[in-house]
Amino acid sequence: MQNSSLVCPQQNRFSHALRQAMRTRIPFGRQEFAVEVDAPRLRYINIRGDQSYRFVAKNLSSLFMVDIDTNFYVVPGTSLLIKKGIILNFLSGISNVRHMIISQPTLQALSPYLEQGPIFKFRNLSRLEASFCTVLLQVLPNFLYSFPNLKHLTLYLVYLEDLQPHDLELIIVPWCLLFNLEFFEIKEVITVKKVGTKRGRNGQRNVLKHKKMIWIETVRYILENSLVLKKLILCFSPITNKALDISNELLTFKKRSERCEIFIRLTSR
Repeated sequence: MQNSSLVCPQQNRFSHALRQAMRTRIPFGRQEFAVEVDAPRLRYINIRGDQSYRFVAKNLSSLFMVDIDTNFYVVPGTSLLIKKGIILNFLSGISNVRHMIISQPTLQALSPYLEQGPIFKFRNLSRLEASFCTVLLQVLPNFLYSFPNLKHLTLYLVYLEDLQPHDLELIIVPWCLLFNLEFFEIKEVITVKKVGTKRGRNGQRNVLKHKKMIWIETVRYILENSLVLKKLILCFSPITNKALDISNELLTFKKRSERCEIFIRLTSR
């Protein structure tokens, strides 16, 4: 069996006989239901949707990669404490994973808990791809605390004009950043504005001003706190590149890792 989809209003269980190469996608509908995955040989799982009440993962000892894009929906009126318990139970079930892809909506759902501190540890994980809207970058240090052995980090930045961070100051330095991170790539994804709004010349300048502040602070934070970093890749649009004047800005940063190579790549947009 190469692919499997599961939609059911009751609790469901995958068989122990799932093969190592199996890919499982679990679409969530509008009904409340629980999905239980019990598959010791499962290597990859892709979770999509925003209407799941409960997802239970058990015996995923072979899990290599997980792709998460869900906001951990719970029924209206559920307390933050109960929702946190549901999230922690899910994270515990995938704790052996080595490569994680996590979406911006998922990080937004986690942000109320990350604002209070780290919420879980993935000790086996070495590769992480995360999509952050820029206003959530303040919780980046607490998020990275969850991955003490992280070696490869790709950060996709989604810029939201309606949620511009007034100040961004990254101070707390997690273990992985100090002692393990070897590769860091940061990519500009898209700028999102309200539908139907028009941006004047001053608005464009303000956007570029905020982008510069966000990029500079994020790059500074990585370069000045990573002791073993080998490669830093910056990917952004030609417009952002011109506004940042990144080559000159990089000269003002102190590189903690002398062997770190820095590459600047321009996107097509």
